[in-house]
Amino acid sequence: MAAGRLVARAGDITVRMSGVLDRRWVDVPEFELGGRIESLNFVVGPCAHGQISVAGRSLPGAVVNYDIPDRPWTSAYLSWGETWRA
Repeated sequence: MAAGRLVARAGDITVRMSGVLDRRWVDVPEFELGGRIESLNFVVGPCAHGQISVAGRSLPGAVVNYDIPDRPWTSAYLSWGETWRA
């Protein structure tokens, strides 16, 4: 992954995301997972652009921008350094 950009491929599926709008730390001290409480933290980067293609054909749809003042959020985002603690 280049800075602020992702291209991931699996078989004939390609996912592309770019245009990181923000970076922020997320800490969820009590996250329920399979009936247990775990602690989760990660850095998230909402992206302005995203595309999924199958066998070279783009799927319909677009990234949704939720227009949250001072905290951009979209339906496409990258996550860095995810950590789970039991």
